[in-house]
Amino acid sequence: KDVLALLQDNQSVTVDEEHPKDYAACLRAVQVFLAKQGYARGSNAKQTYRVSKAHEQARDAYVEMMVPTVKKNGKVVNDYHSMFNHDYFVDWFGKLIDEVEELGWSSAVFVMDNAKYHKGKPKTTPKGTWRKEALYHACVGLNITDVSPTDLKTTIWKRLKKHLDEHVLPVVCEMAKTRGHHVVYSAPGFSELQPIEMVWANVKGTVGRQYTSTTTFQDVRDRLERAFIELDSNAIQCTIAASTAKLLELNRALRTAEDTPEGSDSDNCTDVSSPSASTSSDMDD
Repeated sequence: KDVLALLQDNQSVTVDEEHPKDYAACLRAVQVFLAKQGYARGSNAKQTYRVSKAHEQARDAYVEMMVPTVKKNGKVVNDYHSMFNHDYFVDWFGKLIDEVEELGWSSAVFVMDNAKYHKGKPKTTPKGTWRKEALYHACVGLNITDVSPTDLKTTIWKRLKKHLDEHVLPVVCEMAKTRGHHVVYSAPGFSELQPIEMVWANVKGTVGRQYTSTTTFQDVRDRLERAFIELDSNAIQCTIAASTAKLLELNRALRTAEDTPEGSDSDNCTDVSSPSASTSSDMDD
């Protein structure tokens, strides 16, 4: 993108920034040109994001939970603020539940991404940083009998963590459960099931296509605010409808797979998912 911006500044190329396809075509042309000139892409400092079997299982569980909710209408309250920590979020979530109940809603479903502050457990929950003796005593207190004081700390923690993962809910899950609501965590790697992520990707694309070599942080801020103001309500509705359709499509495929005997030819024909990596992973902190 920096090279494309430089070429635009020098009037070597002209790009219609109002048309995403035109911008994408020019960007691809620049990438091909650089590759032919022998330039290599910079290394990515982050680990490549791949859709694993665990991600697919999380997706399937999410689909099963969410299908009964797609026909319900009402206000959806979303947040995404990097300033949030767990304590702040717990306080905010408690107020959110109050507001939901004031609106007369019961058995509400709160969908969250996998941000760390969404999944914080009670402060008394044992942690892997504890001393070995403390971890062992925690096992004793929880009636975990298949560990001994002579086991390695890693062995004790592995057994204890398994128990905690299975039996100790995140604070917000417990809060919702005690008041008759539900918390569902979105499946990593399947942003097409989350309308807010698709809309956010659209906004980022709009802002990104306006980038030049002279762009400042204030320019980005101004363009971001303008992109949100100019969001088409019809586009948002279409995004929600597309995500809902994808959810129902996956649910039908999963039900078909469940009803098909193992080893039958149709097992090889059922397309349960399109495992495209999330293009808005920045949202997950």
